[in-house]
Amino acid sequence: MNTKPNFVFFLTDDQPYNGLSCTGNSVLKTPNLDQLAAEGVLFEKAFVTTAICCCSRASLYTGQHMRRHGVEDFKTPLSAA
Repeated sequence: MNTKPNFVFFLTDDQPYNGLSCTGNSVLKTPNLDQLAAEGVLFEKAFVTTAICCCSRASLYTGQHMRRHGVEDFKTPLSAA
């Protein structure tokens, strides 16, 4: 019996809250993401520690805040340490 969690995490980059039709945007048509939101989980009160995508991704990969992992720009590589 498999007791490990089974999930897929989709991260859409640089997208505001109203960037989906299911969150109120009447101009954009996002049927596939709308269906995933309807049948899965839609985080309605999520936030990021920084709005810069590479810093935010480093936080997701490491579980650390930007001040800890040190990726503050597009030039700094993510350290293995």
